[in-house]
Parts: sequence; C-alpha cells; structure tokens
Amino acid sequence: MEFMDVVKTRRSIRKFKAEPVSAEDIEKILEAGRLAPSGSNLQPWRYIIVKDSNIRAQLTKASPVPFFSTAPVIIVCCIDQEVLHSRGTRYRELQEAGAFLGVSMSSEKVEALLKKRGADELAIRANLAFNAAISITHMDLRAVDLGLGTCWIGLYDSVVLKELLDIEDRYHIVNVLLVGYPDQAPAARPRLKREDIIIKEF
Repeated sequence: MEFMDVVKTRRSIRKFKAEPVSAEDIEKILEAGRLAPSGSNLQPWRYIIVKDSNIRAQLTKASPVPFFSTAPVIIVCCIDQEVLHSRGTRYRELQEAGAFLGVSMSSEKVEALLKKRGADELAIRANLAFNAAISITHMDLRAVDLGLGTCWIGLYDSVVLKELLDIEDRYHIVNVLLVGYPDQAPAARPRLKREDIIIKEF
C-alpha cells in the first residue's frame, strides 16, 4: 500500500477473526518498531509478545475492555527506564555514525539542560513514553500495510498486568497493542480540520 493509503485506511479494530497472524508478519511488525527514531537514540521501547490463548485469556483480569484478549496477538508495550544509564553510549554511537556532521552544539548547555531535567522523574518517564509511541505507531501502520488491524489499549491495571506477565520493575507499561485480522470494517472517524489544529503560522 502507498503510505498515505495506510494512514487514511487505518482504524481501531475491536473485533478480530480467530485466524492467527503468521510469525513472518509479526517479525515485520516488530522490525518496523525497532527501526523507529528516538531522542538521543535511546530506543527505550521493549515489547512482550503474547500469542498463547491461555495467557491471553488470563489478561482479561487486567482490563475491563471486553475485547482485550480477543486479538490473536497482544503486544504489551513498555519502556526500559534503565536506558538512561546508557545515554552516553548511545550519544557516542550517533557521533560515530556521523549524525552530527556539520552541527555545532554546546556540550555544556546540553549537560545543563539534561541535569535540570534529571530532577523531574515524571518528565523523564513521559519523554521515554513519547519515544515509545513513535515505535508503536511504526508497528501499527506496518500492521495495516500487511492487511491486519490494530487497536491501542490504554485502559488496563498495570499492576495486575505486570503480575500476570511477571514484568520486572525496571519496565513501565505504556500501552497495549492488539493485532489481528479485522472482522469488521469501521467507517472513517471524524477528524478536525486543518485550521482547527494549527495554532499559529509565521
């Protein structure tokens, strides 16, 4: 599919066929997420792939959403909060890859800003989650490109979900992505007009 066709036809799917998603397609989806950009190249996203029907059934305990476990593939999207310790390494990798050729930045100002941000744990977690959302969007659109449907789920009890899947404390769940073959064809959702989303143009 053409990229804009993928964007325009993508819908949140809440009813899935029982047909399994091939391992090949799952890998294609994950690869799209892996290649996503991230601030300082931290790549904080980490994923738990749930295909087992028994485990999927157990996950209903974590969410009131009735179709939570009906998709043949559930991707629990997390951020690894420990990636912050590798910020220096990731930054050097960018330098070695030539990402900053012809760019002049004050390392003192960068360090000062990072130090200032470092005191705000909520802002740090939010920033990592924003980066993970880019990766999730890549996977979402790749799934549609493969003829699959998806639904982002944010209504879940993260404590229960972490217990059910035995997720370590270092990982913070930011989203759950359902993936499968659509068993419905929803109409286009209403969207704001261009003039409604632009605050100013200079």
